[in-house]
Amino acid sequence: MRPTADGSWRDSDTGRVQICELRDNSQAGAGWEVQILDAGLILMSRQCASEREARFVADAARKDQLRLVRLQSRRAVPDADMA
Repeated sequence: MRPTADGSWRDSDTGRVQICELRDNSQAGAGWEVQILDAGLILMSRQCASEREARFVADAARKDQLRLVRLQSRRAVPDADMA
C-alpha cells in the first residue's frame, strides 16, 4: 500500500484504490472534513477542528489500512510448518 500525490493509496495485491479527501469547511465555521472513499462510496468521514488534525486523521487511516492489508496477506499465505 503506497500513498500517491493526489491523496489516494493503492493496495498492490488487490489493485484497490482508496481516496482520501480533505475538505476545507472552515470558511463556514465547520472546520475540516476527512473522507475516505472506495469506488466512490464513503467508507469513513470525520469532522476535524483544524487542517493539522485532519491531516493526522488521514495519515492514521492510511496506516490502519496498511496494517489491515498486511494482516490479511499473512492469513492468506499458509504457514510453512503447517503445509
